[in-house]
Amino acid sequence: MLDNGTNSDDIMGDSIYSYATRLHNPDEGVYTYTASYMDENGTVVSNEIEISIYAPLTPKELEDMKEVDSFLLEWFESFLC
Repeated sequence: MLDNGTNSDDIMGDSIYSYATRLHNPDEGVYTYTASYMDENGTVVSNEIEISIYAPLTPKELEDMKEVDSFLLEWFESFLC
């Protein structure tokens, strides 16, 4: 994990550590990721997150999402005018 403002980390030295990876053809399901580190006192600190993997969207589902996005954008912009 990084806190140096490169790769997947946005801001160097902000104490937010980032990690990015690409999952190649994972099975659908819920996966648990655990990150651990040792602080300056030698205490090990860890945290878990769950990552849900879903089947890829079909071309039709993607097109439907674009239509909804377009509608919502127009609707939202109507309040700004």
